[in-house]
Amino acid sequence: MGKKRVAYLDIAKGIGIILVVWAHARGPFSNYMYLFHMPLFFLISGYLYNEDKSFKDFLFGKVKSIYIPFIMWNILAVLIKTILFPGRLTSNVKLIGQILLTLNKDGQFFGATWFLGSLFLVSVFYKLLDTYLRDWKYRYSFIFFSFVALAIVGFEINFPLMFSRTLILGLFYGIGHMIKRLPEEWKEFDRPLIAFFAVVVFIVVGRYNSANMGANEYRHYFSFVFGALCASYGVIFISRIIEQTIEIRVLKMGLCYLGRKSLDIVIWQFVAFRLVIAFQLYREGSLLSSVLDYYPVYDVEQGWWIIYTLVGLVVPMLWGNFVRSIVKPFLKKANGVKK
Repeated sequence: MGKKRVAYLDIAKGIGIILVVWAHARGPFSNYMYLFHMPLFFLISGYLYNEDKSFKDFLFGKVKSIYIPFIMWNILAVLIKTILFPGRLTSNVKLIGQILLTLNKDGQFFGATWFLGSLFLVSVFYKLLDTYLRDWKYRYSFIFFSFVALAIVGFEINFPLMFSRTLILGLFYGIGHMIKRLPEEWKEFDRPLIAFFAVVVFIVVGRYNSANMGANEYRHYFSFVFGALCASYGVIFISRIIEQTIEIRVLKMGLCYLGRKSLDIVIWQFVAFRLVIAFQLYREGSLLSSVLDYYPVYDVEQGWWIIYTLVGLVVPMLWGNFVRSIVKPFLKKANGVKK
């Protein structure tokens, strides 16, 4: 696909990132959001996997787009904490080592960026297997079932540093690429009635299931996978309808924009939440110095979750654009490009 954008997938990512922030803001039905929003992103990423790129070019692209933002902002957060709490120097040095290995998946400021670390590991490992087995006729079948096996291991064993969820999400990456490679086989499922049925199944399954990927706890992990696939299919099907409906062009453009800015939102949403927390504490007359004591939100009652969601979406996009407007001239100068 090269650099060409796929509009309905941008729309799906836009819907997905709204659900991510919604869930983190403790909005209604958040338990349903946690059952599929991360699998949705891995499914889309697997579908967009580029088979034609060399391993070197693929790795360079992932380092630039995923790895560097992941380590840069997380290490910055650790350095700030080290200045504020110098007594934690030894543990923070260890934390930086984990970040460099993409093994640190949580933090008060950039906790949502665990997604980037996991996606980097999964996509590079997938490309590594694809490159090493490129002359084998059945390589994609082998890679897919390898990812199935790794997901089962992830479900059964609770690895340190939340590594189990990386193994589990790799399954959805593999499924995404399999769907891309077998378009004719999946065409029979591309029907409104099936999409509607998939959403209904997800709602019913979600009613009796629960998932905590951080703690690697699932009431029924098979129904978690099945439900996540049903919900992801529903979102993608709805996204295609939105793409094709001219009358809702503004909605389409807005969701596409959100999808393209999903990286900024993933990185900065919890930082943006701090602004709402500070405002709530100020209204109550509480000490603003305690703003770091609450994670990820403070009070979401009486509709405050809506404010958290809106701020968590809008502020990261504005901040991301501002940061790039500052950094871009320096990058152009470093590369010898004239303005």
